[in-house]
Amino acid sequence: MSRAARRAESLIRSVRALEHIIERKRGLEDALPRASAGLEARAGGVIHDTVAGTLRHLHQYERRLDAAAAAAAGDRAWRAVEDMPLRLLMASALFQCEHTPASAAHVVRSATEGCAQLGRAWAQAPIESVVRNAAAGRGFFSRAGAAERLSLPAWLHEDLVSNLGARRLDAFGPLLLQRPSRLHLAVASSAGSPSEYAARLSEGSGPAARLVAVERSRRKAAALRESLAGEGRAAVVCGDATRPEEWAAACGEGGASAVVLDAPCSASGILRTRPEAKVHQSRESVEALCETQQRLLRAAWSRLAPGGELLYTTCSLLRAENEEAVQRFAAEAPGATLAPLRPPRGALSRAQPQGVTFLPSEEHQGGFVALLRKGERGQGRGGRGGGDSSRRRDVFV
Repeated sequence: MSRAARRAESLIRSVRALEHIIERKRGLEDALPRASAGLEARAGGVIHDTVAGTLRHLHQYERRLDAAAAAAAGDRAWRAVEDMPLRLLMASALFQCEHTPASAAHVVRSATEGCAQLGRAWAQAPIESVVRNAAAGRGFFSRAGAAERLSLPAWLHEDLVSNLGARRLDAFGPLLLQRPSRLHLAVASSAGSPSEYAARLSEGSGPAARLVAVERSRRKAAALRESLAGEGRAAVVCGDATRPEEWAAACGEGGASAVVLDAPCSASGILRTRPEAKVHQSRESVEALCETQQRLLRAAWSRLAPGGELLYTTCSLLRAENEEAVQRFAAEAPGATLAPLRPPRGALSRAQPQGVTFLPSEEHQGGFVALLRKGERGQGRGGRGGGDSSRRRDVFV
């Protein structure tokens, strides 16, 4: 296979992966192994970078492609940009033009060859014109709004500005378009690893300490079992965490003394490593997630022993999933109080009575953490403060 043919195949594999992610709402970790099957590591790496990078820039690329099509003569350009596989092909080509060593001429040639592989040979000429014009920019950035420059869907940009302020978003927003370094990937994986939670929860608790992990996905549950194989007192239950009847028996009659609830969320704080969240989420999906988070909190609280603590974490930057979620729960749950937390020194964060929001930076990704304490039997409903909640805790992520 010639080099040009390999480049064209790489683009087509990237397009297929993007279709899989967007249309089936799958994650990068699901689509990329399929896309790179049978390829050498280097070729697979090109596809990985192209798919992830295209997703990071997709909302911006779509506006640029629309502008380039509007400037082109004839209606074939519009027909091309309105065709989903061709639109993704052009977006992938734009990414390779701007973020890989390949020359624009070679990338454009590969994109036109890819049209035939997609069964759309008629689009070769308009695609060449549209991609070249879009790559040239033609004043796009001078006219683009903040959402387009940061490649964020309009709803998410509006909510982030409302939640965090335009100045904060301008400070970290450009980071969301950058390729994560290995440091970011390592931090992301270690911060949420079950073995890390096991060590923290068991520390100082004596030899009788046990860890119970509940995971709905069979694949992830299997990975958890492998990860916790060295933890002799750990159990993994494959079940729905919103339904305590599926896993409560593993906690024993007395309940758990500590709970770590890593809640499903919009992933708006980790868009560098989860760029697919920008095409998967919407205001409506966030509303549904908020209700799921409340069900998870209620279920976990039901198995938390009096005097116990619940650490609530998300990878979100949205108040509805963070401060508002825990405040709403604490106002309703018997004996619940929110304990103030102190972020690590040097972390880009915002500490509030309801918890700590971490903003994306060069050193870490974004997210939220809050600590809820359950009063001893007989104590009434809580809220902020109460009990010994003035005692501050260090947060390590």
